[in-house]
Amino acid sequence: MKPSSSASTQTQDSVESKQTIELDKVVTAWLKERQTLIVLLCAVHGLREIMPKETPIAIKIQAFCQVMMDYVSAGHFEVYGKLRDGVHAQGEEGDQLLSQVYPKIDMTTDKALAFNDKYETVEKCGMHIDDLDKELSIIAEHLSKRFDLEDQLIAALHQDKNAI
Repeated sequence: MKPSSSASTQTQDSVESKQTIELDKVVTAWLKERQTLIVLLCAVHGLREIMPKETPIAIKIQAFCQVMMDYVSAGHFEVYGKLRDGVHAQGEEGDQLLSQVYPKIDMTTDKALAFNDKYETVEKCGMHIDDLDKELSIIAEHLSKRFDLEDQLIAALHQDKNAI
C-alpha cells in the first residue's frame, strides 16, 4: 500500500524542519565565532601604543590570525554549502544573489589568507610590526565587507523561510 500524499508531505516537512534546525545551529555557532573574531580584532587594533612592553603583541596577533582562519574555513567548508543550498532553492533570484556574493567573499578570503601569511608567526609579526596598524585597518575593512555579504545570504535564507 502506498503512503498517502498527506503522510509523504508530513515526512518531507519533517525532514525540511530538521534541516532548518541543523542549519540554524551551524549558523548560530558560526556567528558566535564571528563575534570572537571581532572582539580579537578590536583588542589588537591600536594595541602597540597601549600594550605593556612585557606583553608580546605577536601572541595576540597569532590568536587573531587563528580565529580568523577558523572562521573563514568554517564558512567555506561548513556553512556556505548549506546557505547556498537554501538560497539556491529560491530559484533565479537566489542564484543571482549567489553569483554576486560568492566572488566577493572569495576576494575577502584571499585578503584574510594574505594577512595570516604575513603575521602568522612571532618572527613574521616582528618583521612587519611597523605595518601592523595599517594592515589591521585594511583587514578590518575586508572582514566588514565579508560580514555584510554573509549577512545578505543569511537574510535571503530567512526571507525564504518566512515566506513559507
